[in-house]
Amino acid sequence: MKAALRKGDDTTNLNEEYTDEQIGEVKALNYRQFFDLKANLVSYREKNKLDLGAMADFLDCTEKDLERFEQYDSDPTISEMQDYALALMLKLDLEIPERPIPENANQMVRLKPTNNRTSTKP
Repeated sequence: MKAALRKGDDTTNLNEEYTDEQIGEVKALNYRQFFDLKANLVSYREKNKLDLGAMADFLDCTEKDLERFEQYDSDPTISEMQDYALALMLKLDLEIPERPIPENANQMVRLKPTNNRTSTKP
């Protein structure tokens, strides 16, 4: 996927806006948050002793499918996470900040000068 965003008549190329390190940091944060969400779902099922067989029947899949989902190194889709949460009768709460950047936003500096000076992201 190309890292470009369309905003009105302007196109922003993220590869020109941010360094590879900054993009990698956001990617790692997103991966970690997604991994933690899956781990929390699995932990919830185990803590509440919910049966994989009953969940599989509800989701019209096999227990083996759910066991694969629960493996440490599995990389489920968002749809699979939604289905798993539904079988647990949990609402997923995914927040998107106004501008999704890392907590150290003050250190993320544009590479292209704006108005002949370097600016930081808000």
